[in-house]
Amino acid sequence: MLNRSLWFNQLDLLSIFQILGELNSIRNANKQSQNLSVRERGDRWLNLVHRISDRTQHFYRNSSDEFERECNRLLDCGEALSTQAIYEFLNCLSEEAQTKICTSYSTSSFSDLVPTCAIDICMEVWIDLLFDFPSQRLAVYGTLAPGESNHHILKPILGKWYDGFSVYGNLTTYKGYPFLLLDQIDLKTAQPNIKIKLFSSSDLPTHFDRIDAFEGEDYQRVLIPIFDAAGFAIANIYQGIPNG
Repeated sequence: MLNRSLWFNQLDLLSIFQILGELNSIRNANKQSQNLSVRERGDRWLNLVHRISDRTQHFYRNSSDEFERECNRLLDCGEALSTQAIYEFLNCLSEEAQTKICTSYSTSSFSDLVPTCAIDICMEVWIDLLFDFPSQRLAVYGTLAPGESNHHILKPILGKWYDGFSVYGNLTTYKGYPFLLLDQIDLKTAQPNIKIKLFSSSDLPTHFDRIDAFEGEDYQRVLIPIFDAAGFAIANIYQGIPNG
């Protein structure tokens, strides 16, 4: 189910958390009221692409040509998606599509909005290419799991459930519901001891808007490493946002 030979498995855990932390910050910039402009988000994205490139350079000397080509392909893809698509996306949409997107984002200025949409779309594609399609994985620790009170939210989605995974974090309760806090994790002393169930489905990306709306302001979907006996992979999870 999971690809264990990807480049990021050769990075140390701190690097993985730093990369995912920056990705999560860019993805959720609007929700976190950072009010970043399109240019600022694009610049942060490109900066991260280049930082990942720097982190992987030292693996090239002892790696196969195939590995080096794969890293370069993914990084080139990320930079291309974050530049060309932003400026070409405008010309690819019908007036009807433009109107729908403006309505969805509650704005009448489509020329200002499209680059934002393009960044979001292209970033998700790049993340999938880079981290072996985490958009198709959701780590569940609470009421969305089979047999729990809110499983009906995921039940219509065709997919598979897997046990044996765990994550870092502090699990508590908030307003009577399980609440996973991911801040202030000391990777030197902590262990990935929070048991989760992994839901895997190629249909998940088309349902995340609905699931996000259900989770509400108290939870935020982020990328996180999930661990099992064979190593780790990257998945989405809903972290708690106290007083959200």
